[in-house]
Amino acid sequence: MTRSSGAGLVAIPLLLVAACGPAQDGSTSDVPVNTAEELENLPLSLGSFDLVLPAAAGRPGVLYGSVEAGSAGDQLTGIAIEGARVELHETVEEDGTMRMVEEDAFIVPPGETLTLAPGGKHGMIFDLPDTVAPGDPVRVTLTFAEAGDLVATAEARTRSGDTGHGEGAGHGEGAGHDMADGAGDMDHSAGN
Repeated sequence: MTRSSGAGLVAIPLLLVAACGPAQDGSTSDVPVNTAEELENLPLSLGSFDLVLPAAAGRPGVLYGSVEAGSAGDQLTGIAIEGARVELHETVEEDGTMRMVEEDAFIVPPGETLTLAPGGKHGMIFDLPDTVAPGDPVRVTLTFAEAGDLVATAEARTRSGDTGHGEGAGHGEGAGHDMADGAGDMDHSAGN
């Protein structure tokens, strides 16, 4: 998986902004722009992503979001966040007990949406640097079997949905993810 330093986070948006408008001399930019047809034919479309911060030190965080497939499907095979370890997990019920199982990949069927959400499929984030605070943008690299690496930006939130900007999204509540006091603990063993 690709990892990069935080320095690229600033350069990329500035480069994209500079490429979108006219050059300083008034001429139009030589950077190609995707046509509507090209945008429709992209293999995958990334929705918004939220990174739910750990409820307590030493606990995992969670990544939620969505990926929509075009006419060809794909498989999400990995997620990378600099300084952290991310596993693909799915919440399943076995013998009346909810537990999380680590998966090798998530299928994104043609024309459908893969949703990473509480109580279902999600990215489980271990060892997230404690410097990440509510409201921070976090670079997330999603690796697909066919499309390769696609980069998204997730907004860091607390479990209650607070971004540090006074608004909440409500994404922090869900089956098995209230880990502040251990009451929401699940069996995290893979395939036992």
